[in-house]
Amino acid sequence: MKKIVLFSVMLLAVIGCKETVVDVPEKLIEEEKMVDIFYDLSLLEAMLNYNPTLMSRNNINPYTYIYDKYGIDSLQFVANNKYYASDIKKYDKMYEKVKVRMEQSKADFDTLLKKQTNNLEKVKAKDSLTRRTKRQMIKD
Repeated sequence: MKKIVLFSVMLLAVIGCKETVVDVPEKLIEEEKMVDIFYDLSLLEAMLNYNPTLMSRNNINPYTYIYDKYGIDSLQFVANNKYYASDIKKYDKMYEKVKVRMEQSKADFDTLLKKQTNNLEKVKAKDSLTRRTKRQMIKD
């Protein structure tokens, strides 16, 4: 995510110095699809930061994965990123959508983790009760 943000900031700095407006790319990626791409890239970057060897061990290149998943190539991605970044308000709204999705995903994950933890505690309690019952039966 840091690389994406840094790239975007550098791109915005370059675009900010130009007076010409960026032309619409030949193969325009819809705004919502770009949001999906940014979201997936954010997740992949987070995975890389959390466990850098995980993807390399499984021969996964985050960008190649994105290009294959969305049926785009690197030039199309760069052209579209440049186009959307040229409108800072739109670009900011797109990243706000990514942020909201990330927060929702985290909340969903936390809820799931809590349920799993509760289920595990129930299983452990039941197992403990079963062992105590068996020990009591052996004593009697």
